[in-house]
Amino acid sequence: MVVNTYNEKALESINNLEPNVIPKLSGKIICLHHNDNDGIFAAKLIKNVYDVDTFIACNYTVKIDEYVKNLAKTDSVIIVDFSLHYKDLTTIMDKVGKVLYMDHHITTLMSLQKNMRDVIERMKDNTLLCNCDNRISGTRIVYEAFKSKFSSYL
Repeated sequence: MVVNTYNEKALESINNLEPNVIPKLSGKIICLHHNDNDGIFAAKLIKNVYDVDTFIACNYTVKIDEYVKNLAKTDSVIIVDFSLHYKDLTTIMDKVGKVLYMDHHITTLMSLQKNMRDVIERMKDNTLLCNCDNRISGTRIVYEAFKSKFSSYL
């Protein structure tokens, strides 16, 4: 049986992003996003929050190594609306200083939950910030997290 939504307690254990607090990111900022409408709109919202150096529209047919081969330890990566296996997320986290991960895919939640011990350690050392919720779209996750930045647009 496939679980469609995670319960509140499971979601809380995965998410460590404070509501309406915009985390500081350093170095070159790269935004990886899904190449569908949800990912494109989520990335557009990110553009209004951070001074992103590079946007990369990702699809699931290209290995993550191709997207992140030129990253440095001083860089920060924002991932929106793109589900990654934990091994691929670890590849990114090991290359950069900080990862902000905002996604709604159930596979993301399952992967994070399965690797919870490592996730918690990376959250403690502030290299991984998460806001994942499969009850809403990727765009809405970004909007809800940073809505104080968008009030002038509404």
